[in-house]
Amino acid sequence: VRYSGAARRALDFAERHGIPVVETTAGRTLVPHDHPLHAGPLGITGSSSANVLAAAADVVLAVGTRLQDFTTASWTVFSPDVRLVSLNAARFDAVKHGALAVTGDADAGLADLAAQLESWRVDPSWTARAESERAVWDAHVGKLRSAGSEVPSYAQVVGVVNDLSAGDDYVMTASGGLPGELIGGWRGSGSVSMDVEYGFSCMGYELAGAWGAAIAWPGLVTTLLGDGSYLMLNSELFSAAFAGHPFVAVVCDNDGYAVIARLQEGQGGKPFNNFYADCTTSHASPPRVDFARHAESLGCLVFEASTVDSLRTAYAAAREASVAERRPAVVAVKTQPSTWTEAGAWWEVGVPEHLAGREEYERVKPAQVRYLKS
Repeated sequence: VRYSGAARRALDFAERHGIPVVETTAGRTLVPHDHPLHAGPLGITGSSSANVLAAAADVVLAVGTRLQDFTTASWTVFSPDVRLVSLNAARFDAVKHGALAVTGDADAGLADLAAQLESWRVDPSWTARAESERAVWDAHVGKLRSAGSEVPSYAQVVGVVNDLSAGDDYVMTASGGLPGELIGGWRGSGSVSMDVEYGFSCMGYELAGAWGAAIAWPGLVTTLLGDGSYLMLNSELFSAAFAGHPFVAVVCDNDGYAVIARLQEGQGGKPFNNFYADCTTSHASPPRVDFARHAESLGCLVFEASTVDSLRTAYAAAREASVAERRPAVVAVKTQPSTWTEAGAWWEVGVPEHLAGREEYERVKPAQVRYLKS
C-alpha cells in the first residue's frame, strides 16, 4: 500500500463499504489514528483492538501484506473459519494461508474491487466495533503512559516523543522491545511518519538508518533505541555530526538486553548474560558505559533525563538544538527493564521440554491454523 501510493484509495474503499481497517508494521501510520474505522495495528507487536477484530472476522481482505509471523501472531490471530482474500503484487505472498489470490497493484486492485462491490456495505454493528475496540486499547495505552514511576517505561518514552512530535516528523526504531511499543502505542495523523526495521530485528539500524532518513526527510527524524543497540553500532553518530545532518536519538538505558531476558526468563529459563547483573565478570565493580559522554565525544549534542518530566524537557530541548546546530542530539534516559505493553497475541518461540513455559506452549500451539483449503 505504501509503495503503491494506495493509502487514500484503501481508506476510501473502507469508508465506502464500512469495513474496519487494521495496519501491519509496514503500513503503520498510513491511517489517521482517530479515524472511526481504524482498529489499530495487528499482531504480536500490535494492539488488542486489532487482534480482537481479526479473531472475529469472517472475511479478511489483506492488501499488500506478506502475512508474516508477527502480523498473524504465528498463525493464531485469525479465526480457523476465516476466508482470506489477498491482493498483492507478489504471487508468492498472495497465495499464503490458503487465500483467494488477487495478483496485482494495490491501488489498481482496490479500484477494481470497489467497482465489483458497488454499494454493498457491512453490517453497521461491525463497522462500529473498530472505534469501540480501539477506544479500549487507547485507554490502556493512556494508562501506561500516565502511570506514576520514578524511572520511565518504554510506553512513557514513546508517549513523550509522540506528544512533542510535529506533523512532518519521522520516527523510527528497529530492535529489542521498542518496536512493539512504537507500533502499538504511536498515534499518527495519517502521514508517512514511521519506519520500523523489524524484518531481522537489526540492532544498530536505528542510528545508521536515522542518518539516512535525516538526509532524505524534510522534517525532523527521531530514532528510539536501547543501550544494547547503541553499543552495536554508534559510529554513524560521528558521521552525521561531521556531515551536518540533524536528528534526535533517544537512547533507553535499561542495563542490558531486556527483551531477550524477557524471552529467556518468561519461558522459565534462568537469567543468563542479558542484564549486566547476570553477566560473568572478574571485577567486583565492573566498568559501565556513560552514554552521554560517549555521544558527546562523537560530536553530538547531549541531553540527559531520569524521569518522565525531565525526559519531556530534554527531548524538547534536543529537538530545537539539533535543528539549530545541524547535528544529532542524543537524549540518554534510564528506563525500566521489565515493563511492557502487551497486545494479547501469541508468538511461537521454541521452548525446551524441561522449562516451565513448555506447558503454555503446548496449550496454545494447537490453535495455529495453516489454512490449507482444497
